[in-house]
Amino acid sequence: MTTELHIKLPTGNLKVMKFKSDLSVGEIFQKIFDHLKREGFSESVADYGIFQPAKVDNPARWLKPESSLTHQAVFSGSEVHFKKKIRPLKLRLSDEKTETLNIDESQWVQALIKQICTELKLSHP
Repeated sequence: MTTELHIKLPTGNLKVMKFKSDLSVGEIFQKIFDHLKREGFSESVADYGIFQPAKVDNPARWLKPESSLTHQAVFSGSEVHFKKKIRPLKLRLSDEKTETLNIDESQWVQALIKQICTELKLSHP
């Protein structure tokens, strides 16, 4: 059985690709990345992930690389985004200084808070 995904690429283009339903998200990620490399994409693979935008009945989420599409309830015709997980986050501190940190949006909020506190050398968040 195959699953057809509508993939928004970093270039802004929408690409329709078909995959076996039992493939892991990590394997699909690699196939999309291989396609992009053939088109001249040269950024680091570590900075990217597969994101499913929110729908009426489902919240937005990053797909887990180790799970299959079926396990994560991603069905044929779904739209996903191949996008950067890492983005800058500007923080204004209590002393009015501004700090910019690169965060991984695919992480849980708890992990992000820990990362931010570590980088800012805060012992009690």
